[in-house]
Amino acid sequence: MTSRANDTLPVLALFAPAFTPATCPRVQLLVVAGILTPGRRPITNLLRLVGHWAQGSASSYHCVLSQAQWSGLRLAALLTRCLVLRFWPFGPITVIGDDTVAEHRGKKVDGTARPRDPIRSSTNYTAYRYGHKWGVLTILVPWPFGRRPWALPVLVALDRSAEDHRKRHRPPRPRRNLAARSPDSGEG
Repeated sequence: MTSRANDTLPVLALFAPAFTPATCPRVQLLVVAGILTPGRRPITNLLRLVGHWAQGSASSYHCVLSQAQWSGLRLAALLTRCLVLRFWPFGPITVIGDDTVAEHRGKKVDGTARPRDPIRSSTNYTAYRYGHKWGVLTILVPWPFGRRPWALPVLVALDRSAEDHRKRHRPPRPRRNLAARSPDSGEG
């Protein structure tokens, strides 16, 4: 599959160093399927579209984002390098950083906080939203068919709150010794 994806979209070969040899063909197939799939793009819909081109079990494609070994920072660096080399001849490159809040409620949602929502807030009123606060780094690139440049995101990172950081780095609670309470010991 790797050679077919590289022949079809040679730009995918630029990102191969960010993935392991086992993960790279799966990522390339999912990217091509994501471009071709209309509507929502869960992994199941992507695999339904590419059908017999998907080598291996479907679960290996589901694990690409959650369990496979790949580096998001390395991927961001490769994407940035690609964009800089492509758009450098057109003049200076503008890099912009922004933060955005995505609402996620619930006790078991990891990484949530209660940040200030800049869209709903004013000088007289401060609105807060429960959810994830994402930091986004974008590069402004000119397009021949547009009057204004487009902001292409190259890096997205979750901005964790200090409270969430304390929760994640708490020392583990000591475990109870369950062997001492076995039925054979007579305690109970």
